[in-house]
Amino acid sequence: DEDVFLQLRSEWQQTVKTGPEAACKMESYLYCSGWAESCVTAIGATSDCPAKCEVANQIPLPCYPKVQEFVREHFYNAAVGGIVLAVFLLIIMILSLIFGCGMK
Repeated sequence: DEDVFLQLRSEWQQTVKTGPEAACKMESYLYCSGWAESCVTAIGATSDCPAKCEVANQIPLPCYPKVQEFVREHFYNAAVGGIVLAVFLLIIMILSLIFGCGMK
């Protein structure tokens, strides 16, 4: 979704501006550089490329696809678990209404 991309890019740029060390750590952890485009071809610091990440900025993969991959891998199971739990609680609620009304 374009709105999500733009919001995350804005957050990324704010992090690059105010806390470039955090952006460098994220780039190193996810093995990426920049946001939508890699910082390999960037000359110096840009709004998407922190100045102090000489090593991470040489990684030819942008971070947005890596963030998408990370979210899919790590939050998919939690989402499925949440849905299963919600369905289970809904069934319990329906059963308690059915049996609760029958007892009166």
